[in-house]
Amino acid sequence: LIDAFLAGRQTRSVIEPRSGGNSYTEFFPSINVKWEATDDLLLRASVSTGIKRPEFGEAAAIQFLTTEEQLDDDVFCGFVIENFGGTGSTSECPSNINNFGGVLTSIAEAEAALAGARASELASDGTLAFLTEADPARNPNLDPLTSVNFDASVSWYPNRNTVLSVAGFYKQIDNFIVPIVLRGADVTRIGFEVDDGTETGTGITLISTFANGESAEIYGVELNYYQAYTFLPGILSGLFTQANVTFAASSAESVLVNRDFRFPDQSDVIGNLAMGLEYGGFSIRGALAYQGD
Repeated sequence: LIDAFLAGRQTRSVIEPRSGGNSYTEFFPSINVKWEATDDLLLRASVSTGIKRPEFGEAAAIQFLTTEEQLDDDVFCGFVIENFGGTGSTSECPSNINNFGGVLTSIAEAEAALAGARASELASDGTLAFLTEADPARNPNLDPLTSVNFDASVSWYPNRNTVLSVAGFYKQIDNFIVPIVLRGADVTRIGFEVDDGTETGTGITLISTFANGESAEIYGVELNYYQAYTFLPGILSGLFTQANVTFAASSAESVLVNRDFRFPDQSDVIGNLAMGLEYGGFSIRGALAYQGD
């Protein structure tokens, strides 16, 4: 009977044509400089530009609008107790209506109770309340992420088997893409109307989608180490070790968020360690990867 009641709450899924899109032309210049300061010291620097287009799961012209009836739980429970048995007091109603079986003995009684409760609420408030959500929604009007990247590194080759390097980087990013959830009046910030609570209203209460942020920056340092063991005898001369670790910090801002925040999916520490063997056409490698917060 509980399932019958919950199923009776009307849920309406709306399918309507929706279109959207974007077009852009970009130019990506870059400058790369390499300086061999000494026989074993190499300096590199670069300024480059890049782009990352929205993924299909972010920009597809897909949106689900679900309108669900919000029948007052106390109205339903009180109507059941008053008309189908019980003391007639709503004190019998549990705090969670999903745990309420009442005194209904058939599907027919459950349907009658639901219809009666709706009529009671209509008589009291003059209307039934509905809630419309857009979850999930995609955004076909997204702009691509663009960046200007500054990189510099120093590599030291103390011998033919060893490389040590340190690199610094700074990235200036525009139009990054961030997942957002907007409720209430905030839905108007991306062009939707506020839900008026009626079944035929065209507004929404909540939307889960993607939007472009304004700007962000990522900066940090990367340490690299490579060691070959060619001085070992036989097959062991094909052994090597490779390791790197990156420490990064970031900051991003969006008009949809009232504070600065970390760039989406940007970890503060990333590390990799690999050991392998390459000898006589045979190659094997094992690797470990670490990703911080």
